[in-house]
Amino acid sequence: MEDLLKGFVIQLLEAQGALCEEVEGGCDVLLPPELARRLGCPESLQLSFDPLKENGRQRILYGSELLDRLLELAGNLGLSATYTVSGLPAKSERLVREMGQKFSLPNAKGTLLDSSSAYCPYLILNFKYVALSDERKEGMIRVTVNESSLASFDELEEVLDPEAHQPGRPFGGSPPRPLEEVYRKGCRVAQARIARELKEFEESMNRRLQRDVQRLEDYYLDLAREMEGRIRKRGLQGPEKADLVDKIRATEAELERKVEDLWNKYSIRVRVQWVNSCRIFLPVLQGRYEILRRKERREERVFWNPWLRQIEPLACEGCLENGYTFYLCDRLHRVCPQCFAPCRDCGKRLCPLCLPRERHVCASQLPS
Repeated sequence: MEDLLKGFVIQLLEAQGALCEEVEGGCDVLLPPELARRLGCPESLQLSFDPLKENGRQRILYGSELLDRLLELAGNLGLSATYTVSGLPAKSERLVREMGQKFSLPNAKGTLLDSSSAYCPYLILNFKYVALSDERKEGMIRVTVNESSLASFDELEEVLDPEAHQPGRPFGGSPPRPLEEVYRKGCRVAQARIARELKEFEESMNRRLQRDVQRLEDYYLDLAREMEGRIRKRGLQGPEKADLVDKIRATEAELERKVEDLWNKYSIRVRVQWVNSCRIFLPVLQGRYEILRRKERREERVFWNPWLRQIEPLACEGCLENGYTFYLCDRLHRVCPQCFAPCRDCGKRLCPLCLPRERHVCASQLPS
């Protein structure tokens, strides 16, 4: 833990222009004047990371004032960055052929026009979530989105070599979609992944809710049955019966209130916050892919990713899910089979981007 803290402090200070020299149990630091002013300390520091030794140096420990200032400084840095991974992939006849055959278009025809090596922008988004219920669960989610195709990946950042990153962006490259579209796709993917990560947490809260509701029902319904039994056994009538009936109703009302309190107690509220993002330009094999439907045509960019060693999927323009099979509607929207599924009532395929759900020709709901 001591080495981890020491490494963090030294890396942070050096990134801000400080000179650091490691010594036994600490380090000597010379701060730029502006950084010293922001941290509220002298330009020359002798720091110690040993919680046990008194060596005349300023201690950096968890909870110390200087460390809190450094954490605040770090929290305001690194909200966004841009890197390039160098080295364009070589073209291959096999890959070009696979790119032309990978996608299935049941009601259209696709043709790969040409291909070339290019840099493609990928946006890595980090989100923090907090789930609040009777307990609390926190976590981080990382989402990577191809800014040209809107395809998303869970594993891309795991195969990238940090040593190959170079700050800045290359000249040219594949044109990205508007940032709002890319961010919307990232949020949608993050929402689905957070739901998966919270599945066990949700199941645990549901089990506890059912257990506590069962205990309440056993207790209050036993009280109600006991009072009903007294009415039957004694054959009560008049005011005595009315008094017990009122108590039974009050017991049932109290049970409803208690159960509602439990629902509120175990309901899960999730807060999601964007933390930071990084745009990485990756060398890929890019293809221009023409899609024909009747007399209309549209052009896509498709990618072979050398890091994932696969032809990347495209994103449905309706639900934003990844896929390799798409339909084109009459207005050339590219939608997945689920979004273009036939209506249960009239059998007609309708694009959710063209026709609002409430204006379906047979008044049925479109697939969602």
